[in-house]
Amino acid sequence: MLIIETMTLNQVVARLRALGIRTTELKVEAALQRGVYPWGVYIPGEKHGCYEIYTKLFDQWVAERATEVAS
Repeated sequence: MLIIETMTLNQVVARLRALGIRTTELKVEAALQRGVYPWGVYIPGEKHGCYEIYTKLFDQWVAERATEVAS
């Protein structure tokens, strides 16, 4: 069985911060609404929109940009 793993907005912000990116929920929301990040989409609703953030695409995006640093 296949599944598509997703993350919440709070989870993705926490992971970005752990990677050294200074960001906030509002910044990530705005970027997703504008289509800046390839790993998630904003889905508008009548009262509130929602976000689908795809774990696999996020991990691929990180792998393309991350560098190893010595501890």
